[in-house]
Amino acid sequence: MVEIRRPLGHGPLGPAPLCTACGTPLGRLDAAVGDHCRTLACRAAMAVRRDRAAKIARDERDAASARAVFAGRPGIEATLHLPAFDRPLLPHDPARAATFRATLTAAMAEAVALATEAGPEPEASAPGSGRPELEQGCALCGGSCCRFGGDHAFLAAPHLARRLGPDPATAAGPTIEAYMARLPALSYAESCLFHGPAGCALDRHERSDICNAYRCAGLGRLADLLDRGRRVGASAVAEGVATRSAVIAPAHLSAAPPPV
Repeated sequence: MVEIRRPLGHGPLGPAPLCTACGTPLGRLDAAVGDHCRTLACRAAMAVRRDRAAKIARDERDAASARAVFAGRPGIEATLHLPAFDRPLLPHDPARAATFRATLTAAMAEAVALATEAGPEPEASAPGSGRPELEQGCALCGGSCCRFGGDHAFLAAPHLARRLGPDPATAAGPTIEAYMARLPALSYAESCLFHGPAGCALDRHERSDICNAYRCAGLGRLADLLDRGRRVGASAVAEGVATRSAVIAPAHLSAAPPPV
């Protein structure tokens, strides 16, 4: 058995183990029940460390699952794990739709004022725009980032103002109704109300600036690997289980490796 030795300091009764957060000697009670003192700052610091360690452990577990899927597969030059969205589909919810209408109406009022005063702002770029291989990564995940869209879909005044044209006040009402008409008959639980079985029910130009510009860490890693010319074995992983997998290759390569 390996004996773990904690650093010692000098307490009131002689040598004492040190708090691993702040470095001060621990009292008898603190030393008996843990490795840090009971101050609020130290308890908070240790909670952050535990959360970070748990995240690292989950990441290593999911990476191992992705590697296992493609173990022994020829032509795979890198493996990657992405989150896997796995919530159930639910029928259209009138209460969610009413909440969305109220939120959108308030944002539209700001958009009319913004469009009238300042004119439209430049369009945000999409993370996978023009790169089908990155969009393939998004499809493999299934929309984990979409769950933050809730009943607002991140639609804010700057984006809406660009959609109102030369007569913002006249266009506001029809634009609201156009968004309401795009609500899908089925949407995923605990996700954006536009997140349906075919992905986002909105066209790219209708989506919020956040939705168009956001790139998760996994998609960023995929882009880096593809930019380096790697053929990537990618898996969507939930709780350590790879649920969906695909080979994603740079635009100039085939997903299938060349014959040996």
